Amino acid sequence: MRDSLPLWNSRASMQRGIALFLLFYALVASAADGGAALGSVSAPAVHVATALDHLTVLEFGEPLTMVAAGSTAFQIERHEDKVLIKPLESGASTDLLVWTASRRLIYELDPPGEVKAMNFALDNRPSIQKPQESRTRPEDVEDALLSRALLAARAVDSGAIRPRKETITVRIEHVLTSKGSVYLHYSIFNLGKRSYPIETPVVVKLVQAHPSVSLLSRRLTQLTSSELGSIGRVREQALSARTIQVSGAEVAPGQLAEGVLALAQPLEAGTLLELTFASDGGRPVSALVVL
Repeated sequence: MRDSLPLWNSRASMQRGIALFLLFYALVASAADGGAALGSVSAPAVHVATALDHLTVLEFGEPLTMVAAGSTAFQIERHEDKVLIKPLESGASTDLLVWTASRRLIYELDPPGEVKAMNFALDNRPSIQKPQESRTRPEDVEDALLSRALLAARAVDSGAIRPRKETITVRIEHVLTSKGSVYLHYSIFNLGKRSYPIETPVVVKLVQAHPSVSLLSRRLTQLTSSELGSIGRVREQALSARTIQVSGAEVAPGQLAEGVLALAQPLEAGTLLELTFASDGGRPVSALVVL
């Protein structure tokens, strides 16, 4: 019986497993929601149209720290928060870099053209942002992510899966769907005599060749290998799986380990999955679950 194995059902073990599952889902959700803000994007150069014997002024509204141009074909002068540009040669162009106390701006000075098409003045004042009345605390963000994961996670009924001596037993504990991905939290119980390596399993979708038994009634249930025979002939469809995190590289004899697996595609309710882990001394180690 499942209750006869305190290690598997211990409160501490389950808390570690749930915490692992929620933590790494929260990290994934956080990256999906805000990851774009982590990178830096170079702004394109602003083109400045000039004309011979005419000045163009760039105004920044804040003190300048440095101005640099790539050619002497333009006369560049800096005055407080302004840059004055006067082309000296026809057909010449160059880049212009301007640094202020808070910004770096990039310009491309185009070859001198007609006066009617030139830029007489360009206003580059910084935008004024209203101060935020309150800032979101990091702990509030963490609480929101973990709460969202906790509410969305669904427990899997794996009561029919009973560990046996000298074998490796895998249970699917929770399933969680986020946008276009499916996350599986699993546990591995080692009742063998040697350590068992934890590797990313091969995951396949089992599709009934002639659907005669609906699996919707078995949603969020882990099936035994004998139950697969009652489903009839199936064909395999390979799925892309990646490990988000595991509690260790291997699980020692008599110990329990947990992991979180991500499938990067949506799957409909009633989908039957088979997870095949590393063999245990030539013996297959797998799990069947209905989403």
